Amino acid sequence: MQFGFRKSSLNDVAQAANVSRQALYLHFKDKTDLFREASTFTFEENLKLVQQAAQSGQPLQDIVTEMFSIWHGQYVGKIDHVASDFVAAAIETTGDIMQSAEANFLSEVAAAIEQADLPYLQQTTQGTPLKIARLLNTYSKGLKQEITTEKEYRAGMTEATETMLGLSK
Repeated sequence: MQFGFRKSSLNDVAQAANVSRQALYLHFKDKTDLFREASTFTFEENLKLVQQAAQSGQPLQDIVTEMFSIWHGQYVGKIDHVASDFVAAAIETTGDIMQSAEANFLSEVAAAIEQADLPYLQQTTQGTPLKIARLLNTYSKGLKQEITTEKEYRAGMTEATETMLGLSK
């Protein structure tokens, strides 16, 4: 879909995938249906990776940075006119799927923070693990728009995580 979501047809997808259009129509009623299914699959696979990161045994700041890198970091520096069309289409066609996936992601981040049982969080009214996860999510969304490499993204998320969780040296 080199021309974006709106300008591409299911026929374009079939050609790119080297399958017949009829084969696609056996599985999907239209390109929106295909897009929703692909989005659901992507979110589910990314959530599995996030869950694996949470169980890695690494220091908390590394776990949280990895979780956000899986969820947002892979898209750093890839927003061009075609990608921005996909983002707009995603919001329009998969908003409910995106909201559910993001809620699940934030729950995983909050669980990782809570599991760490940090004294700093017990002594402060800074917020619950879920509030902290939401703040880091907001920061992550802004960060990925401002930098161009995944390395910069990881460094920024590590710094934000350490600051929010009272782990700064």
